[in-house]
Amino acid sequence: MRLLHFSITIDAPPGVVWRTMLTQETYRLWIAPFCAGTYYEGSWHAGDRIRFLTPDGRGMASAVVVSLPAERIVLSHEAMIENGVEDAAAAEANGWAGAREEYVLTPTAGGTEVSIAQDTTEEYVEMMQQTWPAALAKLKELCEEVGRPR
Repeated sequence: MRLLHFSITIDAPPGVVWRTMLTQETYRLWIAPFCAGTYYEGSWHAGDRIRFLTPDGRGMASAVVVSLPAERIVLSHEAMIENGVEDAAAAEANGWAGAREEYVLTPTAGGTEVSIAQDTTEEYVEMMQQTWPAALAKLKELCEEVGRPR
């Protein structure tokens, strides 16, 4: 397992970034570089479970370990999902069980720095290194659009 780090500065306050990241409608837009049509089922509250799904029913089930609004989210991946069915043994076999994903929102003079730390298997390192910057660029675009005067 490798720990990867990504970050971007967004010209919007942490509350705007938080809402844009986690609201279903805008989540689907900024996460699309990973897989168009990806969505989640569940809640972002600490102690809850959340399922991240592609349109074909594949994905990951995770526990929300920490959720501090407009500050920090930590997820722990627990099961792979295939055809809508969770399989913890597959996550273990593929090296994803217990992998963590952390989002930190830090206020800056110009808005918010979004930092991501993600555990990943060697198989996905290159894909993550290519896709996270595209997803964060889309998040930045969406957040800054929300904050622009009309």
